[in-house]
Amino acid sequence: MSQQTPTQTGQVEFQYQDRPEVSETLADNLEVAFVDGPTLRLVFSVNRIDLPIQPGQPMRGKKYTACRLVIPATALAVLAAQLNGLLANSIVAPSSGAAN
Repeated sequence: MSQQTPTQTGQVEFQYQDRPEVSETLADNLEVAFVDGPTLRLVFSVNRIDLPIQPGQPMRGKKYTACRLVIPATALAVLAAQLNGLLANSIVAPSSGAAN
């Protein structure tokens, strides 16, 4: 979305303003997704391996909540359209021959 393009929502015209101080959140998993009335709630988590790892013992770890995202149904429609566009553009046809 262009930073200069206003979005029409009812009678109010909104202009996007980036806030560089807002941190990014990396997530390893989508743990929960559910509809709560007029909103969609998403809970993302990160994986952390327990240390120390003893030889011969199974690796264990924990999942921690990284982000809770709550968006209204109108934003969900925009998100779905943008994700569909990203997925459609990222599909790569398999190679026709194997390298020797």
